[in-house]
Amino acid sequence: MTDLWNAPAWVLEEPEQRREYVILDQAGQVLANVPRVPLQPQGGQGGGGGGGGGLPYANPHAQHDESRVVVRVADPSGTTLFFVDRIGTPADGTPDHVLVVAGDGQTMIGSLALATAGARSAFRIVRGGGFGGTGYAMRDAQGQEVGRATRQPTPPGTPELHFSLADGQGTEVGRLHATQSAYGERRRRWELQWGNWPQDPLRMLVMASPIAIELLTPIDIHR
Repeated sequence: MTDLWNAPAWVLEEPEQRREYVILDQAGQVLANVPRVPLQPQGGQGGGGGGGGGLPYANPHAQHDESRVVVRVADPSGTTLFFVDRIGTPADGTPDHVLVVAGDGQTMIGSLALATAGARSAFRIVRGGGFGGTGYAMRDAQGQEVGRATRQPTPPGTPELHFSLADGQGTEVGRLHATQSAYGERRRRWELQWGNWPQDPLRMLVMASPIAIELLTPIDIHR
């Protein structure tokens, strides 16, 4: 049975609420749901569900607040696979990375970080057309770079985005391709295609990469 762990390619869409996603296989079957986690005050009961109680959720109004966004990647049965956690507001350039946390809500897998920090860098990377060579570093829990998502040049004016995903030695392990989503002109459809299958933590960081790029993109320049 194909699932998120062994599908050779899958698609990330944002069909309804902003900052909430679904992952589909090539036949359109759901591999994972990616809801936004309602954040709770420090010291409250964690709102992640499915083993997410260890995260220190800070804001009870997170659905209307971009200062922190946590999403939970869960299989169709509801079992939490991992979290993606971004603290800071992209519009003012405060976040330059996102954390990827295991399904227990406590074990750090690693992070994805802008190669150059700041909202302007995020803007340049996600704008359609041109701009090759920029991208995101993928780091393990100790901060060691284990891979990179590098944007490939595209013709000026095209809304499409292409990223090459490589390990620490520069060997390509997959590709990301973003096009305009059918769910709205200000939303993107991401397709992840695996090449070589890397070991963890890089495998999970690659899985998280399209979500991370979305969360690091200010909504007002989104798409």
